[in-house]
Amino acid sequence: MKRLLLLLALALPLVAQTPSYTATKTTTLSSAAEAITIQAPGAAGTRPTKLITLTGASVNCSVACTVTVERDGTAATTTALTVSPLDYHYPAAQAVAFSASNVGSATATLASYPIVAGATVLIALSTKQLLSGGDNLTIRTNSITGTVVINFAWTEK
Repeated sequence: MKRLLLLLALALPLVAQTPSYTATKTTTLSSAAEAITIQAPGAAGTRPTKLITLTGASVNCSVACTVTVERDGTAATTTALTVSPLDYHYPAAQAVAFSASNVGSATATLASYPIVAGATVLIALSTKQLLSGGDNLTIRTNSITGTVVINFAWTEK
């Protein structure tokens, strides 16, 4: 009995892990901008079956650029981006990602970050959740000629 309780206690952290996901896009731009959107699935007003909590993002620009963080634009529909689970045994992500996103105008711009050439900016997003179908968060660059790498991370439980 003691062994069984010990085994259960040791296995609990494995069962309690919250699935984590990333979406990353490297884009070479020529006098153009990039927009990456993470979006809750479904129609506006419907709740996803899992709670989608953004944990952070990072942006690296090879040239000086400015990025904005925007929320809840009109739902994106084109250029799906691959979502990767952090561990192979996690189920498919519920949130969807878009690159060269056609997301509409945001209801709010949350932040703007100037980035010097070659630098990476880390963006804390741990208080942002996607609670309803179509809720989204977008990171958008200004028009540049250079390479940008944008990475989003989130959990679903």
